[in-house]
Amino acid sequence: YIHNSRIQLVEKLDIYIQKELLTQILDKQKSLASNFQKAHKSKDSLSYKTTVRDLELYSEIKYSPILDILPQYFCSTNDTIILQRFYATMWADKGSANEMSSIAIGDCFACQPDLVIGQLIQLTNEEQKKLIFDQIEWGLLNKFDIDENSKSNNKEFNKLKSRLDKEREK
Repeated sequence: YIHNSRIQLVEKLDIYIQKELLTQILDKQKSLASNFQKAHKSKDSLSYKTTVRDLELYSEIKYSPILDILPQYFCSTNDTIILQRFYATMWADKGSANEMSSIAIGDCFACQPDLVIGQLIQLTNEEQKKLIFDQIEWGLLNKFDIDENSKSNNKEFNKLKSRLDKEREK
């Protein structure tokens, strides 16, 4: 039990504290995901069990909840350093079935498409770019009312999707 007077909402914290918290969580998730990938490739079953447990627990307790806050933080600050860290974390965690990162990057793209694309085209790894483009698209599909053929009458969705497709073709 924790009394509600002892609870602080992350969104209400000072912007610098939010950045520090986001940085710590993204970096830790990236590290855990990298450790998991290494254990998986090495076929070390003990290491695999340990790393998968650590990654799942951290993702559930820290990473997924912070992904609800990340778009709001990014959209209000235009913090490209956090965005770059998020890209690196998404790449390290590429095998995850967690869709929260797609939803978060889709929200970031919806509010700041130029900034998100500007940082994305700076990436040198083409596989990483493709993954992030795909995650942005998935995030947009989840954000807007889309039919089973990925079509919508929503003008904002169509504008964002068109922009994303245009950049992807380059």
